[in-house]
Amino acid sequence: AGNLKLGRSHEKHMWMRLNLFQYIGFTWVVQFIRFFHRANGKQDIPPPISLHERESAAVAQDHFQEVWAAELRAAASAKREPSLMRALFKAYGVRYCALGIWKVLHSFFIWFAAFYLIRSLILYAESVTTTHPAVGYGYALGILGAAIAQTYCLNQLQSGCASIGVTAKAALSSLVYRKMMRMNGTNGGGGVVSIIARECDRVVDGCLYFHY
Repeated sequence: AGNLKLGRSHEKHMWMRLNLFQYIGFTWVVQFIRFFHRANGKQDIPPPISLHERESAAVAQDHFQEVWAAELRAAASAKREPSLMRALFKAYGVRYCALGIWKVLHSFFIWFAAFYLIRSLILYAESVTTTHPAVGYGYALGILGAAIAQTYCLNQLQSGCASIGVTAKAALSSLVYRKMMRMNGTNGGGGVVSIIARECDRVVDGCLYFHY
């Protein structure tokens, strides 16, 4: 908790400091390269980026612990097996479903550029009637704008899905680790490692690719 508090007071979330060009072009990656070049094994250089508070293991674990406890109570009262999928949806489902809007917009701009604007530009080039050149330039700029828009929407979708995947994996790994510590030395370490290494990664992969 102390490390989390220090991290929040020392470094604000990076996305709040990016301009539009850096956000779309991913030029912030250069900050990582410069950081590791300057650090070179040193421990006193602050990192150029910090996780959002909700993505940290401490916060994600506490939040999902509450959701899972509520799912256990609901399952006991309904006399059914608790569902991890239901708990994950309660914890992250609304935010994750909202990311689908970016996918819809991405698909729209792909259709708008690849079909409508290119088709209109071809018809303009093949037209035998005299048309003002500004119309052709307008179609070309429209294709460029649509390409930028679909790239922006795709980046928003991927970063949002990755954020939820990292948060879910941190929460699940922490809960599994807590369970292992309560097993009091029984022979279950291999199963725990398998769950964290494979099953939690499947949750991350599902978050990354479900909208596609």
